Amino acid sequence: MKIGAADIAIDMDTYPTAEARLAAFHEIAGQGADVVIECAGIPSAVAESIDLARPNAQVLVLGQYTDHGPTPINPHLITKKQLKVFGSWGFSPAHYVKYVKSLPQLVKNHDLASILSVYDLENVNEALADVASGAVTKAALRPQTGN
Repeated sequence: MKIGAADIAIDMDTYPTAEARLAAFHEIAGQGADVVIECAGIPSAVAESIDLARPNAQVLVLGQYTDHGPTPINPHLITKKQLKVFGSWGFSPAHYVKYVKSLPQLVKNHDLASILSVYDLENVNEALADVASGAVTKAALRPQTGN
């Protein structure tokens, strides 16, 4: 919400359970979302993303690349809702080109700097720890310039 990337947000601190988030979401979005992007990297989020999708929606599973383990899902919901479920391991070279070309527009439309925390390269372990703990949204390493 802070950077203008979404019109609606369901705060996980306010709604700590999947059931509470689903109820809050349905109050706002009715039958559900046309597109649900799961990019949290938490296995249980996959099942939750299926619950948040409306009939005939698309569910994109993008956050499971680190294999944090299995999660139970109800495949009946996929067929009953006639969902289109897609997964992606990562970018193809063509996606990188499109992404880089989109950066000027993203920076113009969204305050991306507000979610970026910059660390000097020698503080790489601190940056990794802060990302792992959730203390920062996105960490970037700054290489040392020549002396």
